[in-house]
Amino acid sequence: MFIGLDFGTTNSALAVAPCKGPSRLVPVRHANEWLPTFRSILYFDEEERDANGRPPRLRRPGRDGHLS
Repeated sequence: MFIGLDFGTTNSALAVAPCKGPSRLVPVRHANEWLPTFRSILYFDEEERDANGRPPRLRRPGRDGHLS
């Protein structure tokens, strides 16, 4: 089985695909309603700084799964 996540700047969706057969969107429950996508917002504050005064950076997990 494969899992796909489309993380958009406004909407996101999650899909699953078995090794054989069609893929399908995974519905997400929000306010007692099942939706095929969910709202997402990607936002960077231009004035945000870390403890050393640097702008934040995107971090990705290393081989051990922890953020660098």
